[in-house]
Amino acid sequence: MTDIRTLLWLDFATCAAFALMLAVVAGPLEQMLGLPGPVRVAAIVILVAAALLMGFTARHQPLFTVGAWLVVAGNAAWVLASLGLVLAGGLTLPGTAFVLVQAAAVTGLTALEATALRRALQPA
Repeated sequence: MTDIRTLLWLDFATCAAFALMLAVVAGPLEQMLGLPGPVRVAAIVILVAAALLMGFTARHQPLFTVGAWLVVAGNAAWVLASLGLVLAGGLTLPGTAFVLVQAAAVTGLTALEATALRRALQPA
């Protein structure tokens, strides 16, 4: 089973890459996905902040348990916000698919992180 630090680094990398993608190809993404500019900017800010927390938590010795639980909770909130964005309407069909696929991926990663975190906190 993968340990919590490895999962946090994976989450860090995906958040950073996603924020970079949203920043670099902003115009085409907004048109193709129907993603409003303010939502895209908010997502970038949240992703960068989350990546910083993930990196700090993954490096901290001993494990920064509060930070790890914040990552799990933040990922769950991200999934809920993604579903809210889809339900609000306004996204294109590719935009809806994109948001749902990334929400599914975050759901899976969150479940892995929660399981690994619980395992890490069990007495040896």
